Amino acid sequence: MQITTVAWAVPAGADDTPAKAGSERALLALLVLNILLQVFDGLATYLGLHAGFPEGNPIVAWGIEHLGPAAALALFKLEACACLVVLWWLGSRSTVAVPALAAAAAIYAIASVLPWSTALSGTTFAF
Repeated sequence: MQITTVAWAVPAGADDTPAKAGSERALLALLVLNILLQVFDGLATYLGLHAGFPEGNPIVAWGIEHLGPAAALALFKLEACACLVVLWWLGSRSTVAVPALAAAAAIYAIASVLPWSTALSGTTFAF
């Protein structure tokens, strides 16, 4: 029995199927959503601190105590955004990126957007 092997030349970019393009758009949309949630959380936390609410995360509270609110929040949010960008970058190489970004968005929506929206809804700010 003789086995013949055929090698197919695949042009560069030929693996860009519509499904892959849709997946890349979904991954980018999740990245943008998560970055927007980080910005919201940072701004809401800053406003909440000025309105007298305490920071609930002990690590961030430590940073606020030692660096001040603006510097600490900027530092922690930049770090979080950097992690999100790494997840996005790994997205084409990993099956974990989309679920991880989706979970992060859900957690921030529940643990940040809802509580801060409720807490700050009746607060008047004077800067």
